[in-house]
Amino acid sequence: MTADQSATDRDCMQRAVSLARLSKSESDSNVSPLVGAVAVGPDGSFLDGVYRGEMKAGNHAEFTLLEK
Repeated sequence: MTADQSATDRDCMQRAVSLARLSKSESDSNVSPLVGAVAVGPDGSFLDGVYRGEMKAGNHAEFTLLEK
């Protein structure tokens, strides 16, 4: 996908899954879900993407995306 193309729902989901695979486990938790989140503009352009624990261990991907 080039910068001038709109992201499809499938493109967004594939990118979120790829990011989720980068998620960092929490050492003090039995449950560490793999989560990726993407932001897409109103025109369908990809804005940003993050994964769980990207900025700080335990931070949710959605929270991190909003913080960025």
